[in-house]
Amino acid sequence: MINRLQKNIRHITNLFVLCLLSFILVCSCKIETSSPTVITGIKITSLPEKTVYYVGERIDYTGLNVTATYSDGSEKEIMDYTISLEAGTTLTKEGKHAVEIKYNGFSQTFSIEVLPVITGIKILSLPKKTIYYVNEKIDFDGLKVSAIYSDGKENEIVDYKLSLTTGTVLTKEKTYSIEVQYEGFSQTFYIEVLPVITEIKISSLPEKTVYYVSESIDYTGLQVISVYSDGHEEEITDYTLSLEEGTVLAKEQTLTVNIQFNGFSTAFDIEIRPNQVSVVQVTLPEHFDVENLLSYNEANKTFIAKTGFASYTWWLDSEKLSNQTSSYTLNIANLSSGYHSLMIVVKSSDYERYSATATINIMREER
Repeated sequence: MINRLQKNIRHITNLFVLCLLSFILVCSCKIETSSPTVITGIKITSLPEKTVYYVGERIDYTGLNVTATYSDGSEKEIMDYTISLEAGTTLTKEGKHAVEIKYNGFSQTFSIEVLPVITGIKILSLPKKTIYYVNEKIDFDGLKVSAIYSDGKENEIVDYKLSLTTGTVLTKEKTYSIEVQYEGFSQTFYIEVLPVITEIKISSLPEKTVYYVSESIDYTGLQVISVYSDGHEEEITDYTLSLEEGTVLAKEQTLTVNIQFNGFSTAFDIEIRPNQVSVVQVTLPEHFDVENLLSYNEANKTFIAKTGFASYTWWLDSEKLSNQTSSYTLNIANLSSGYHSLMIVVKSSDYERYSATATINIMREER
Protein backbone atom coordinates (compact mmCIF):
# COMPACT_ATOMS: atom_id res chain seq x y z
CA MET A 1 0.00 0.00 0.00
CA ILE A 2 2.78 2.32 0.99
CA ASN A 3 4.79 1.41 -2.14
CA ARG A 4 1.90 2.14 -4.37
CA LEU A 5 1.37 5.49 -2.79
CA GLN A 6 5.02 6.36 -3.27
CA LYS A 7 4.84 5.45 -6.94
CA ASN A 8 1.84 7.69 -7.44
CA ILE A 9 3.64 10.55 -5.71
CA ARG A 10 6.72 10.10 -7.97
CA HIS A 11 4.51 9.96 -11.02
CA ILE A 12 2.71 13.15 -10.05
CA THR A 13 6.03 14.82 -9.26
CA ASN A 14 7.50 13.85 -12.63
CA LEU A 15 4.39 15.06 -14.36
CA PHE A 16 4.62 18.41 -12.53
CA VAL A 17 8.28 18.80 -13.42
CA LEU A 18 7.54 18.00 -17.03
CA CYS A 19 4.71 20.55 -17.13
CA LEU A 20 6.95 23.15 -15.47
CA LEU A 21 9.73 22.60 -18.01
CA SER A 22 7.22 22.84 -20.86
CA PHE A 23 5.89 26.11 -19.44
CA ILE A 24 9.42 27.56 -19.10
CA LEU A 25 10.26 26.52 -22.67
CA VAL A 26 7.09 28.05 -24.08
CA CYS A 27 7.69 31.27 -22.15
CA SER A 28 11.29 31.52 -23.35
CA CYS A 29 10.13 31.08 -26.95
CA LYS A 30 7.58 33.86 -26.51
CA ILE A 31 10.24 36.16 -25.07
CA GLU A 32 12.56 35.54 -28.05
CA THR A 33 9.94 36.23 -30.78
CA SER A 34 8.82 39.48 -29.20
CA SER A 35 12.38 41.09 -29.11
CA PRO A 36 12.46 44.68 -30.70
CA THR A 37 13.30 45.23 -34.44
CA VAL A 38 16.40 47.46 -34.87
CA ILE A 39 17.56 49.80 -37.73
CA THR A 40 20.47 48.41 -39.71
CA GLY A 41 21.13 51.25 -42.20
CA ILE A 42 19.76 53.94 -44.53
CA LYS A 43 19.76 54.28 -48.29
CA ILE A 44 18.86 56.91 -50.92
CA THR A 45 16.00 55.56 -53.00
CA SER A 46 15.79 58.60 -55.33
CA LEU A 47 18.07 61.59 -55.88
CA PRO A 48 16.76 65.16 -56.01
CA GLU A 49 15.31 66.26 -59.33
CA LYS A 50 18.13 68.77 -59.66
CA THR A 51 21.77 67.92 -59.03
CA VAL A 52 23.45 70.42 -61.39
CA TYR A 53 23.44 74.12 -60.47
CA TYR A 54 25.06 77.39 -61.47
CA VAL A 55 26.86 79.70 -59.07
CA GLY A 56 24.30 81.89 -57.27
CA GLU A 57 21.45 79.35 -57.41
CA ARG A 58 19.85 77.90 -54.26
CA ILE A 59 19.92 74.20 -53.52
CA ASP A 60 16.62 72.34 -53.79
CA TYR A 61 16.04 68.77 -52.56
CA THR A 62 12.66 68.23 -54.23
CA GLY A 63 12.45 64.56 -55.27
CA LEU A 64 14.96 63.28 -52.65
CA ASN A 65 13.75 60.09 -50.91
CA VAL A 66 15.60 58.32 -48.06
CA THR A 67 14.69 54.86 -46.65
CA ALA A 68 15.72 53.17 -43.40
CA THR A 69 16.33 49.41 -43.43
CA TYR A 70 15.58 47.24 -40.36
CA SER A 71 16.79 44.00 -38.81
CA ASP A 72 13.67 42.17 -39.83
CA GLY A 73 14.29 43.07 -43.51
CA SER A 74 11.66 45.76 -43.68
CA GLU A 75 12.15 49.26 -45.08
CA LYS A 76 10.54 52.58 -44.26
CA GLU A 77 10.82 56.04 -45.81
CA ILE A 78 12.16 58.55 -43.31
CA MET A 79 11.89 62.33 -43.25
CA ASP A 80 13.61 63.37 -40.02
CA TYR A 81 17.17 62.89 -41.22
CA THR A 82 19.75 65.66 -41.10
CA ILE A 83 21.57 66.96 -44.19
CA SER A 84 24.95 68.70 -44.46
CA LEU A 85 23.67 71.48 -46.77
CA GLU A 86 20.31 72.92 -45.82
CA ALA A 87 17.68 73.37 -48.52
CA GLY A 88 17.74 76.94 -49.83
CA THR A 89 21.48 77.39 -49.29
CA THR A 90 22.98 79.72 -51.95
CA LEU A 91 25.75 77.97 -53.88
CA THR A 92 28.71 80.33 -54.24
CA LYS A 93 31.54 78.04 -55.32
CA GLU A 94 31.76 76.06 -58.53
CA GLY A 95 32.79 72.39 -58.46
CA LYS A 96 31.46 69.07 -57.19
CA HIS A 97 30.09 69.05 -53.63
CA ALA A 98 29.25 66.03 -51.43
CA VAL A 99 25.94 66.22 -49.57
CA GLU A 100 25.77 63.93 -46.49
CA ILE A 101 22.53 62.54 -45.02
CA LYS A 102 22.58 61.27 -41.38
CA TYR A 103 20.03 59.28 -39.41
CA ASN A 104 20.44 57.31 -36.16
CA GLY A 105 24.19 56.96 -36.56
CA PHE A 106 24.00 55.92 -40.24
CA SER A 107 24.87 58.08 -43.26
CA GLN A 108 24.69 58.20 -47.05
CA THR A 109 26.23 60.68 -49.52
CA PHE A 110 25.35 62.00 -52.97
CA SER A 111 26.98 64.70 -55.14
CA ILE A 112 25.82 67.92 -56.71
CA GLU A 113 27.75 69.90 -59.30
CA VAL A 114 27.95 73.71 -59.33
CA LEU A 115 28.94 75.21 -62.67
CA PRO A 116 30.47 78.68 -63.15
CA VAL A 117 27.98 81.34 -64.21
CA ILE A 118 28.31 83.53 -67.32
CA THR A 119 29.43 87.06 -66.42
CA GLY A 120 29.58 88.50 -69.95
CA ILE A 121 30.34 87.92 -73.63
CA LYS A 122 32.94 89.37 -75.98
CA ILE A 123 33.59 89.47 -79.71
CA LEU A 124 36.71 87.48 -80.55
CA SER A 125 36.80 88.44 -84.24
CA LEU A 126 34.66 90.63 -86.49
CA PRO A 127 33.06 89.33 -89.70
CA LYS A 128 35.40 89.23 -92.72
CA LYS A 129 33.25 91.90 -94.36
CA THR A 130 32.15 95.07 -92.55
CA ILE A 131 31.86 97.45 -95.54
CA TYR A 132 28.99 97.02 -98.01
CA TYR A 133 27.25 98.84 -100.84
CA VAL A 134 23.52 99.50 -101.02
CA ASN A 135 21.48 96.37 -101.94
CA GLU A 136 24.22 93.92 -100.94
CA LYS A 137 23.32 91.11 -98.52
CA ILE A 138 24.90 91.03 -95.09
CA ASP A 139 27.23 88.12 -94.33
CA PHE A 140 28.57 87.35 -90.84
CA ASP A 141 31.16 84.79 -91.94
CA GLY A 142 34.20 85.09 -89.69
CA LEU A 143 32.32 86.42 -86.64
CA LYS A 144 33.43 84.69 -83.43
CA VAL A 145 31.94 85.25 -79.96
CA SER A 146 32.94 83.85 -76.56
CA ALA A 147 31.20 83.63 -73.18
CA ILE A 148 33.10 84.73 -70.07
CA TYR A 149 32.50 82.70 -66.87
CA SER A 150 32.80 83.47 -63.16
CA ASP A 151 35.92 81.27 -62.91
CA GLY A 152 37.70 83.49 -65.47
CA LYS A 153 37.49 80.94 -68.27
CA GLU A 154 36.16 81.68 -71.75
CA ASN A 155 34.36 79.44 -74.19
CA GLU A 156 33.44 80.13 -77.82
CA ILE A 157 29.68 80.12 -78.40
CA VAL A 158 27.64 79.79 -81.59
CA ASP A 159 24.02 79.92 -80.41
CA TYR A 160 23.96 83.69 -79.91
CA LYS A 161 21.36 85.94 -81.55
CA LEU A 162 21.99 88.89 -83.89
CA SER A 163 19.88 92.03 -84.38
CA LEU A 164 20.21 91.54 -88.18
CA THR A 165 20.02 88.07 -89.69
CA THR A 166 22.44 86.74 -92.29
CA GLY A 167 21.23 87.50 -95.81
CA THR A 168 19.41 90.74 -94.92
CA VAL A 169 19.45 93.15 -97.89
CA LEU A 170 21.01 96.47 -96.91
CA THR A 171 18.83 99.12 -98.55
CA LYS A 172 20.16 102.34 -97.01
CA GLU A 173 23.59 103.93 -96.96
CA LYS A 174 24.44 104.41 -93.29
CA THR A 175 26.31 102.90 -90.35
CA TYR A 176 24.45 99.90 -88.89
CA SER A 177 24.99 98.78 -85.28
CA ILE A 178 24.78 94.98 -84.96
CA GLU A 179 23.94 93.66 -81.49
CA VAL A 180 25.08 90.19 -80.39
CA GLN A 181 22.91 88.72 -77.58
CA TYR A 182 23.45 85.66 -75.38
CA GLU A 183 22.03 84.73 -71.95
CA GLY A 184 21.04 88.32 -71.19
CA PHE A 185 24.39 89.79 -72.20
CA SER A 186 25.17 91.78 -75.35
CA GLN A 187 28.01 93.26 -77.42
CA THR A 188 27.85 95.58 -80.43
CA PHE A 189 29.89 96.03 -83.62
CA TYR A 190 29.32 98.20 -86.68
CA ILE A 191 29.09 97.80 -90.45
CA GLU A 192 29.25 100.58 -93.04
CA VAL A 193 26.89 100.66 -96.05
CA LEU A 194 28.16 102.93 -98.81
CA PRO A 195 26.04 104.52 -101.56
CA VAL A 196 25.94 102.73 -104.90
CA ILE A 197 26.95 104.24 -108.24
CA THR A 198 23.95 105.34 -110.31
CA GLU A 199 25.79 106.74 -113.36
CA ILE A 200 29.08 108.00 -114.71
CA LYS A 201 29.56 111.21 -116.65
CA ILE A 202 32.27 113.29 -118.29
CA SER A 203 33.18 116.38 -116.29
CA SER A 204 35.86 117.55 -118.72
CA LEU A 205 36.50 116.55 -122.33
CA PRO A 206 40.04 115.92 -123.60
CA GLU A 207 41.93 119.05 -124.61
CA LYS A 208 41.97 117.71 -128.15
CA THR A 209 38.86 116.37 -129.87
CA VAL A 210 39.70 117.39 -133.47
CA TYR A 211 42.41 115.40 -135.27
CA TYR A 212 43.88 115.03 -138.72
CA VAL A 213 44.54 111.76 -140.46
CA SER A 214 47.73 110.02 -139.21
CA GLU A 215 47.66 111.79 -135.84
CA SER A 216 47.56 109.72 -132.63
CA ILE A 217 44.69 110.04 -130.17
CA ASP A 218 45.47 111.84 -126.90
CA TYR A 219 43.14 111.91 -123.87
CA THR A 220 45.00 114.58 -121.88
CA GLY A 221 42.46 116.63 -119.93
CA LEU A 222 39.73 113.96 -119.90
CA GLN A 223 37.99 113.74 -116.53
CA VAL A 224 35.25 111.25 -115.62
CA ILE A 225 33.15 111.19 -112.44
CA SER A 226 30.86 108.62 -110.83
CA VAL A 227 27.52 109.76 -109.36
CA TYR A 228 26.27 107.94 -106.24
CA SER A 229 22.83 107.22 -104.82
CA ASP A 230 23.30 109.84 -102.09
CA GLY A 231 24.02 112.50 -104.72
CA HIS A 232 27.74 112.91 -104.16
CA GLU A 233 30.27 112.63 -107.00
CA GLU A 234 33.81 111.28 -107.19
CA GLU A 235 36.42 111.45 -109.93
CA ILE A 236 37.42 108.06 -111.29
CA THR A 237 40.50 107.08 -113.27
CA ASP A 238 40.29 103.30 -113.64
CA TYR A 239 37.68 103.35 -116.40
CA THR A 240 38.20 101.65 -119.76
CA LEU A 241 38.07 103.31 -123.20
CA SER A 242 36.89 101.77 -126.45
CA LEU A 243 39.83 103.40 -128.27
CA GLU A 244 43.24 103.17 -126.63
CA GLU A 245 45.35 106.25 -126.14
CA GLY A 246 48.02 106.52 -128.83
CA THR A 247 45.90 104.85 -131.53
CA VAL A 248 46.80 106.23 -134.97
CA LEU A 249 43.74 107.69 -136.70
CA ALA A 250 43.81 106.37 -140.26
CA LYS A 251 40.84 107.96 -142.04
CA GLU A 252 38.53 110.95 -142.07
CA GLN A 253 35.43 110.32 -139.90
CA THR A 254 33.66 111.06 -136.63
CA LEU A 255 34.43 108.47 -133.96
CA THR A 256 32.49 107.79 -130.75
CA VAL A 257 34.73 106.91 -127.80
CA ASN A 258 32.92 104.83 -125.16
CA ILE A 259 33.91 104.99 -121.48
CA GLN A 260 32.95 102.09 -119.19
CA PHE A 261 33.15 101.69 -115.41
CA ASN A 262 31.43 99.14 -113.14
CA GLY A 263 28.73 98.38 -115.68
CA PHE A 264 28.02 102.04 -116.48
CA SER A 265 29.02 103.89 -119.63
CA THR A 266 29.18 107.30 -121.25
CA ALA A 267 30.71 108.56 -124.51
CA PHE A 268 32.08 111.50 -126.47
CA ASP A 269 32.95 112.11 -130.12
CA ILE A 270 36.20 113.01 -131.83
CA GLU A 271 36.45 114.44 -135.34
CA ILE A 272 39.11 113.25 -137.78
CA ARG A 273 39.72 115.68 -140.62
CA PRO A 274 41.60 115.22 -143.88
CA ASN A 275 45.35 115.48 -143.54
CA GLN A 276 46.37 119.14 -143.75
CA VAL A 277 49.38 121.35 -143.31
CA SER A 278 48.88 124.13 -140.73
CA VAL A 279 50.73 127.38 -141.06
CA VAL A 280 50.94 129.43 -137.88
CA GLN A 281 51.81 133.13 -137.86
CA VAL A 282 52.40 134.67 -134.45
CA THR A 283 52.62 138.41 -133.84
CA LEU A 284 53.92 139.56 -130.48
CA PRO A 285 53.26 143.07 -129.10
CA GLU A 286 55.85 145.70 -129.91
CA HIS A 287 55.99 146.97 -126.34
CA PHE A 288 55.67 145.14 -123.00
CA ASP A 289 54.77 146.28 -119.49
CA VAL A 290 57.82 144.29 -118.43
CA GLU A 291 60.74 143.70 -120.73
CA ASN A 292 60.59 140.34 -122.52
CA LEU A 293 57.35 139.44 -120.70
CA LEU A 294 56.28 137.09 -123.56
CA SER A 295 58.24 135.19 -126.22
CA TYR A 296 57.40 132.44 -128.77
CA ASN A 297 59.33 129.29 -129.72
CA GLU A 298 58.28 128.47 -133.27
CA ALA A 299 59.91 125.02 -133.30
CA ASN A 300 57.60 123.58 -130.67
CA LYS A 301 54.89 126.25 -130.94
CA THR A 302 55.26 127.26 -127.31
CA PHE A 303 54.68 130.67 -125.75
CA ILE A 304 57.00 131.44 -122.85
CA ALA A 305 56.35 134.04 -120.15
CA LYS A 306 59.14 135.62 -118.19
CA THR A 307 59.89 133.67 -115.01
CA GLY A 308 59.99 134.99 -111.45
CA PHE A 309 56.36 135.95 -111.00
CA ALA A 310 54.04 134.65 -108.27
CA SER A 311 51.23 133.57 -110.62
CA TYR A 312 50.48 133.02 -114.32
CA THR A 313 47.08 132.99 -116.04
CA TRP A 314 46.58 132.32 -119.77
CA TRP A 315 43.56 133.44 -121.81
CA LEU A 316 42.80 132.12 -125.30
CA ASP A 317 40.15 134.05 -127.22
CA SER A 318 38.91 135.52 -123.89
CA GLU A 319 38.56 132.04 -122.34
CA LYS A 320 40.58 131.33 -119.23
CA LEU A 321 42.78 128.25 -119.58
CA SER A 322 43.54 125.72 -116.84
CA ASN A 323 47.26 126.06 -117.44
CA GLN A 324 48.92 128.13 -114.67
CA THR A 325 52.57 127.64 -115.58
CA SER A 326 54.95 130.07 -117.25
CA SER A 327 54.58 128.43 -120.69
CA TYR A 328 51.76 127.44 -123.02
CA THR A 329 51.95 125.16 -126.07
CA LEU A 330 49.47 125.70 -128.88
CA ASN A 331 47.17 122.81 -129.73
CA ILE A 332 46.82 123.60 -133.43
CA ALA A 333 44.31 120.85 -134.13
CA ASN A 334 41.78 122.38 -131.76
CA LEU A 335 42.06 125.84 -133.25
CA SER A 336 40.03 126.86 -136.25
CA SER A 337 41.57 128.65 -139.17
CA GLY A 338 41.83 132.41 -138.75
CA TYR A 339 42.93 134.82 -136.08
CA HIS A 340 43.11 134.08 -132.34
CA SER A 341 44.37 136.05 -129.37
CA LEU A 342 46.50 134.68 -126.53
CA MET A 343 46.98 136.77 -123.40
CA ILE A 344 49.23 136.13 -120.40
CA VAL A 345 48.48 137.82 -117.06
CA VAL A 346 51.15 137.69 -114.37
CA LYS A 347 51.24 138.85 -110.78
CA SER A 348 54.33 139.69 -108.76
CA SER A 349 54.83 138.78 -105.11
CA ASP A 350 53.75 142.29 -104.15
CA TYR A 351 50.52 141.86 -106.18
CA GLU A 352 51.59 144.02 -109.15
CA ARG A 353 49.81 142.85 -112.29
CA TYR A 354 51.21 142.81 -115.86
CA SER A 355 49.91 141.43 -119.16
CA ALA A 356 50.82 140.86 -122.79
CA THR A 357 48.73 139.69 -125.78
CA ALA A 358 49.90 137.84 -128.89
CA THR A 359 47.97 137.46 -132.17
CA ILE A 360 47.86 134.00 -133.78
CA ASN A 361 46.86 133.42 -137.43
CA ILE A 362 46.25 129.82 -138.45
CA MET A 363 46.15 128.90 -142.14
CA ARG A 364 45.53 125.33 -143.37
CA GLU A 365 46.15 123.77 -146.73
CA GLU A 366 45.44 120.24 -148.00
CA ARG A 367 48.55 118.12 -148.29
